[in-house]
Amino acid sequence: MNSLMRMFPLLTMLSVLLGCSVFRSHTQTINVTCSEPEAALTVNEWRETNPFKGWAFRNKGVIIRCEKEGYEVATRFVNYHLNVTGYLDIVGGFLVYLPYAGLFFPGAYSLDNTDIKVQMTPLPADPPKKQGGFAGMLKVSHHEIEKKGESSE
Repeated sequence: MNSLMRMFPLLTMLSVLLGCSVFRSHTQTINVTCSEPEAALTVNEWRETNPFKGWAFRNKGVIIRCEKEGYEVATRFVNYHLNVTGYLDIVGGFLVYLPYAGLFFPGAYSLDNTDIKVQMTPLPADPPKKQGGFAGMLKVSHHEIEKKGESSE
């Protein structure tokens, strides 16, 4: 019983130190820039100014969309991963079960990239003209028939 009482403060300290994800910030600062200055920027379905500096949740992906007339719509997805604090929670969980709880909190994760530059591609100047398909072939055939009929008369 006496040795258990001596171990209790040590186990409590280990569980707090190794379960740090609970106490870590749930958000992370991100910087997003579209390559075109006047582009409309959307971050997780929220319209933002270009360039954007703000925050995103650590444990959720970020969807970025840049739009501008004359350019293709550019979309990027930033994923997240288990960070060092999350790995410490796993190690601490082997010693004392309490740190495993940290894996359920956003502090155990980090975004893969926090400085995102989205490159936009201009649309072609003259888009290729579409062929008429089967209906276009019928028109050509019909005109050819009329021409042949005129020349035979």
